Amino acid sequence: MGHTRNPHRVSDGRARAKLEIRQTDPLEAFDKDTGTPEEDIKPDEPKTSIPANSFNQDGANFLKSDVQPDEVTASVSENSFNRNEANFLEDDMKPDEDQTTMPEDSFNQDDANTLKDDTKPDEASSLDSANTPGKWNTGAAPRCPGQPNNYHPQLKPGARPASANGCGSKNNYKVVPDFSFGPCCDAHDYCYDDCGQTFEACNYTFRDCMDQKCGKVDHWYSKPVYAACIGAADVYSATVEGSFGSKKFKEYNNERCQCVP
Repeated sequence: MGHTRNPHRVSDGRARAKLEIRQTDPLEAFDKDTGTPEEDIKPDEPKTSIPANSFNQDGANFLKSDVQPDEVTASVSENSFNRNEANFLEDDMKPDEDQTTMPEDSFNQDDANTLKDDTKPDEASSLDSANTPGKWNTGAAPRCPGQPNNYHPQLKPGARPASANGCGSKNNYKVVPDFSFGPCCDAHDYCYDDCGQTFEACNYTFRDCMDQKCGKVDHWYSKPVYAACIGAADVYSATVEGSFGSKKFKEYNNERCQCVP
């Protein structure tokens, strides 16, 4: 019989040869002279490095000068702000002595004496007012002026007797109910005729009397009546404390009182 090849051995040999070729270093599969694989895996040094002639010392100095502050523009030139301008600003910040100081000829000693005399009470006019029957000053509304202090009110010789007319005419009751204020109104009239009483004291006593009258009807079952009573008292108080009451007080004062030392 002739020699027969074993197909399995041939296929095994081929597979082993392919395996050996695959395990061979790729660099050995190429010619060493070409150097192509080595250049492909090395970094491109010339491309990443800066050429020597592309950035010289002059360029470095140029960049350095760009980042430094412009000393010429930042500093103030001597011609733009001189000593005279500095003195001008300094003078502006100082207070204007001419404006804050009063001129000598605008207020002299004669003017000062005039103001001093104006602030003093006019003693002559006060004495004249005190000696004139019925004169009195405002403020606390006493019967006699405040200056001089040693003057006091006194009943005039032959003056009319004190009198009272209640709470006014009957026409007033149509607008404001009486609420038994009659005794309070009479006492108020007598107070005005009393030379020793003041305008404010008489009005205060009058209001207190009316409040006491209203208090007699201040009950839980008569709250509306109490509210109406207080409202009427408010009307009477406003009347005597206003111009009408002031006019009456002066009238009674002139009729009955005078100021004496």
